[in-house]
Amino acid sequence: MTDVGQVFSSAYGWLLCAKTAAFIALGVLGRLHRRRTVADLRQNRPRSFLRLALAEVAIMAVVIGLAVALSRTAPPVTAAATDPVRDLLGYVLPPEITLPRLAVA
Repeated sequence: MTDVGQVFSSAYGWLLCAKTAAFIALGVLGRLHRRRTVADLRQNRPRSFLRLALAEVAIMAVVIGLAVALSRTAPPVTAAATDPVRDLLGYVLPPEITLPRLAVA
């Protein structure tokens, strides 16, 4: 992707944004897991651990699914500069003949 506008105008860009958002959500849940759930486990409340762990596993599955979809989606094609002479002849013409080039050649 060479143009920033292609992020929001192509399927590849949308998948990339969705995967990034899911990955960030996974990090946030990991942080919550360390703060809340470990304290709840110390107070003998295992259900909060189970609830947050299931949410993390679900988001991990989403991230993996998005990664698979991203690997099967073609990135947007950039318009290459075309040379009509090369398209017609099949090769690029040599540079223009000048006096310095003649002196070196």
